Amino acid sequence: MDHLNNDIREELQQELTTRELQDIESALHREYVRKPDVQAEWEKLMLSDKLESPQDDDSSTSGNHTSQFSTINSQLKNTSLLNSSHLWSFLSGVAATAVIFILFTLFYNRGDDNKTYVFSANQNTKEVLLSDGSDDMKVVSDKSLDYQGKPSAPATQQPTPKLLTLTTPRGKDYHVTLADGTEVWMNADSRLEFPKQFTGSQRRVKLKGEAYFQVAKNASKPFIVETDFFNTTVLGTTFNLKAYSAKDANIVLVEGSVRVNAKGHEITLKPGQQAILNSQSSILNIKEVDTYPYTQWREGFFYFENQTLFEIMQELGRWYNVNIAFDDPQKMNLRLHFVCKRSQSLGEAIKNMNELGVVEIEYTGDAVIIK
Repeated sequence: MDHLNNDIREELQQELTTRELQDIESALHREYVRKPDVQAEWEKLMLSDKLESPQDDDSSTSGNHTSQFSTINSQLKNTSLLNSSHLWSFLSGVAATAVIFILFTLFYNRGDDNKTYVFSANQNTKEVLLSDGSDDMKVVSDKSLDYQGKPSAPATQQPTPKLLTLTTPRGKDYHVTLADGTEVWMNADSRLEFPKQFTGSQRRVKLKGEAYFQVAKNASKPFIVETDFFNTTVLGTTFNLKAYSAKDANIVLVEGSVRVNAKGHEITLKPGQQAILNSQSSILNIKEVDTYPYTQWREGFFYFENQTLFEIMQELGRWYNVNIAFDDPQKMNLRLHFVCKRSQSLGEAIKNMNELGVVEIEYTGDAVIIK
């Protein structure tokens, strides 16, 4: 672990809190990591405790590991050995080494080319999909969906409203109007669950990914957006909510007022404020922001203001559905101001970024490499 600096260790620790372990695992290429040498540790234990074996001479001359382990197994039946501090020290060391091996295999492996991969392309559908709770998913061909004003069964006949699930692929966003008139712009690679009709005393939806909400006002029926990391309650307002993972979970308030609750910790936001989830403690931190950069994706732009190269490349990877790798992991922390149209090709976006003269970026056809 000596080859990792503090920034990379912190990056790894943050990644461990995300719930998208499968996405992270597929995003990183494997590298060879030395596994714990259990046999060597057993042999050290034998020497430290001076275990006597009836076959010591044969073991030392022939290197017969089977006889060594047989001896250890028989000695483990002795109570004094089980109480030995050497044994517990040995077991703790092996366990710690095994944990380190597993974590590095899952979260921070490098490929044979010694590059650090931070995002991976997938082979999922390229279409917007809609599900009504059954196993069938239908492709949405309309430019937008509108459920406002559509008739539904009386509440007495429909105690549990039917939930719909709208999913956007990488490289596409989508607009939907809910039954109460609330408008939702979904960013790429996002999922929204919502009812055809809102019944009861609340309007409740669930989001995975990123969306911009313009919530229709209704003082008697609060609008609640659930995510895996926090819930947001509003009466009528405009905000941008991002919740792909615990690491990037945040909400930016444009107009009105919202209450955000993360595991019992509740705060109220004012326009121009952002609540950011601390992925380690699940505490929400508030800061003043210019809302403009956080909402320009809805207008068709990538707009990054003093954001890390890691964050920028994650967004580009999600939109263009491409593998992203760094030659030098320390460059992930570089901060840039970068703007371009989302309608541009990946090649054009890379060209524009290279013109900043901060880093050299290359597209190999298989991956985008930051040199």
